[in-house]
Amino acid sequence: MIKAPSFCVIVDRRCLGLLITDVWESSVARDVQRENRIFQYVRETRAELRKVAWPSREEALRLTSIVVVTVLAMSAFLGIVDYVFTQIVRALLTRQ
Repeated sequence: MIKAPSFCVIVDRRCLGLLITDVWESSVARDVQRENRIFQYVRETRAELRKVAWPSREEALRLTSIVVVTVLAMSAFLGIVDYVFTQIVRALLTRQ
């Protein structure tokens, strides 16, 4: 919250000018501070990315193939389980 200067009891043009100047300066200071935080974040992120031990091409391909095979296997398994449960529920609901 921005407060008027304590010496400014009666609002006149000079006091209003000081108040507007104070508001403007605090707004600009906040923008600069926010911008500095963004630049600091980008600098720190780049520094951390330089520290990362990136996998080799062969290792990346091997790990990617493991993920793809696992996803396909789980998809097939869940598809079969869904089909079996669907047949069981259908049989129970259509039985009279």
